[in-house]
Amino acid sequence: MISRRGTLSEDRFILVTAQGELSLAEVAAYLNKSGAHFQVEASSSQTAILYAPKLDAKKMMDRLGGLFKIGDAACVLHEKDVEDIDVLTEKLNNTAKFYDWVEDKARWSISTYSDETGFDTDFPALLQEYFKQRLRNDHVSKARYVPPKRTREIDQEIIADELIRQKILDGGFEIMAAHLAGKYYVGRTLAAISNEEYRKRDLGRPVQNPRLTIPPKIARILINLTGLGPGQSLLDPFCGLGTILQEAAVLGLKVTGCDIRGDRVEGAAENMKWLAETYNLKIRDVEKQVFRADAKNLSQIIKRPIDGIATEPILLPPLRSYPSEANATKMLQEAAETYEETIPEMAAVLRSHGKLVLVAPYIQTNSGSKVSFNLEDVFKEAGLKLHKFTHLPSLGTPVMAPPARDQKIRRGVYVLDKL
Repeated sequence: MISRRGTLSEDRFILVTAQGELSLAEVAAYLNKSGAHFQVEASSSQTAILYAPKLDAKKMMDRLGGLFKIGDAACVLHEKDVEDIDVLTEKLNNTAKFYDWVEDKARWSISTYSDETGFDTDFPALLQEYFKQRLRNDHVSKARYVPPKRTREIDQEIIADELIRQKILDGGFEIMAAHLAGKYYVGRTLAAISNEEYRKRDLGRPVQNPRLTIPPKIARILINLTGLGPGQSLLDPFCGLGTILQEAAVLGLKVTGCDIRGDRVEGAAENMKWLAETYNLKIRDVEKQVFRADAKNLSQIIKRPIDGIATEPILLPPLRSYPSEANATKMLQEAAETYEETIPEMAAVLRSHGKLVLVAPYIQTNSGSKVSFNLEDVFKEAGLKLHKFTHLPSLGTPVMAPPARDQKIRRGVYVLDKL
């Protein structure tokens, strides 16, 4: 086995995002809370280049729900560098540290991501040949290359689950290369998400219903957008079967949840008891923390200010086809009333300067437009203002979660500060 020492880039990182701009908003909230100086230098729908000195990649990956991988951008290449094999080799050679210890029979891989414009399709093969030769030069003769799979027209990737299943990062390494804004950022993968625990909390809990629950990783993103830390209180007034409450409890928050449906409250309570036992968490008086209530009456029920709120009030049923704008508007009328009647109540129980993270449905129509309802006046009257992500000035409002394939209803996420 060999060890290669040298100077590692400690300030620029490659992020592979699961939820596009929503993932970047989560990253910004996380880094803002820690007081870190950072800047997103470039981004696409799937990757981003982050400047953030002394970032703890593993700690960040363990906390966030919106990232697949984090890698260091140890080498930055211009497009013209890739066109000349000698220049490419020299620049990669000058980057001293792409891997530490590599066992002789270890596995290694390369994943490439591109925003497509100007991408050299020969680049992945050039990287593969370069690192094969570099390993030979380092006397690692039996390391096995694990080829990536094509995930989009250009991207070739070993997904996080495969990295973990094949133990590529244990004794081996993965090289990440992202093509963004006319540059190639090349480095090693530092951390990859472990989906096993998310799946366990989703599919292993005793009460399940996909039509009533938000995905655990989306729930984790919403919680992180509140900026809350261990010991602080979080409320979900439309808790359903308790997915947001579960993720918040895992992060050490004190949780309170309610729902107008008694059967859902019972399911959420049962799931929370399972969570406490499975993860050895101290969640006291579950029945008192998860209860039946109408969110229209929150201020009459909750007397102590809540530090933060994360919720998805309405989960519309899946649509088989794209509706017309008229039909979409009709579908949203009842939902709009729920938001208008409960947002003031949520604001009333939220502490000053606390955050409300609110999901609203957006329906994709057969004309290509997105239909939702306007909540700006409701926010203003409730004493709430849209949160400004100062490090992400191009971020839209609400922040849209990217749609799954053929998904007709999308999530728009509002992050609101109480004045």
